[in-house]
Amino acid sequence: MFALLLAILIHFQQDPNSKVEQVGGGVAPPQPVVQPAPEYPNVFFKRKSVVVLDLVVGTDGLPHNVRVVKSGGGKFDENALQAVEQYRFRPALKNGQPVPVEIHVQVEFAIKRPA
Repeated sequence: MFALLLAILIHFQQDPNSKVEQVGGGVAPPQPVVQPAPEYPNVFFKRKSVVVLDLVVGTDGLPHNVRVVKSGGGKFDENALQAVEQYRFRPALKNGQPVPVEIHVQVEFAIKRPA
């Protein structure tokens, strides 16, 4: 039996003109609470793929403005978008108050045999 390997890697983007806070300098990163796995496209069952998305984690802990910045191709992009739009976070904090932050989320699709 095969299992889907999902790797989430969060990077923080720096944009001094943005109204969105940046992690660091007193801003603690958002913490993932719910991360549903994307559906693996059956048509590409043997193929590995990586999709990178940009999004803003709002003060409500929800992902906003989710967009693909590195495509994994067709259904991989669609399935990564659908999964990440369902993510829930503890929001980033600045001085103990929730603030919106922009992050990158990397979704890796790979097949892994169980041990």
